[in-house]
Amino acid sequence: MESPGLKHLNSNPTGELSRQAAGILFGNSSGLKLADASLFQRIRGPPITVESGLKPASNHSPAVTGFLHLNSILTLGTDPLNERPTVPMRQSFSMRENIVLPGDTNSHDTLFGGLLMKHIDETAAISARRHCRAPVVTASNDGVHFHRPIRNDDIVCLHSYVCSVGRSSMEIFIKITTENTVDGTRKLAAISFLTFVALGDDGRPATVPLVSPESKEETVLYDGRESRREARMKKREETDELIGLLS
Repeated sequence: MESPGLKHLNSNPTGELSRQAAGILFGNSSGLKLADASLFQRIRGPPITVESGLKPASNHSPAVTGFLHLNSILTLGTDPLNERPTVPMRQSFSMRENIVLPGDTNSHDTLFGGLLMKHIDETAAISARRHCRAPVVTASNDGVHFHRPIRNDDIVCLHSYVCSVGRSSMEIFIKITTENTVDGTRKLAAISFLTFVALGDDGRPATVPLVSPESKEETVLYDGRESRREARMKKREETDELIGLLS
């Protein structure tokens, strides 16, 4: 016997999968709010049936297979089509602390930016490796956005973790804070985003696990992943265009 959601789909003359139908299909009357727009594809072919357990099957249409796929990720923590596990962001957490010495500062008595970039790259690389458990390479660095200067005798603390992933890429968020060695005051000094790519035994890009947020900070970063990706792609296009003009 067809479920209400499938009955709606098979009786729809345009074959369009709606949020309401998806909600009925997955027992959520408000619809699957986390579904990506790309999953709303038009259904083709004969009526479909869904086996118990909502597992993907070869006789499903592309749209319903996509929804079953997403439902499995959200409920089971795995990607059944690609066998990609989902791990929490905290699994990739990495921390580094250093005290700023006179030899680490410039003529303004603040930390050399290049030295901080080195520490950021090393800390982020550890997070990337912890997430994928494989060799990684730096693909891009969005730069360091300074909020306040880092001065001589400050304790500098770097916190990093994977905040979003692609197929083989990982976006790492790094938060840099300072601690006053006299009164213990801690302040946010800078943030940065880097992208790493996992490598397989053959040296080619390898698939990485999916990632899930838990804390409020992690959720904010996860929700903003697409806008950062679009900005990154736009910047890359502009850079490629400039390189073409200068070549």
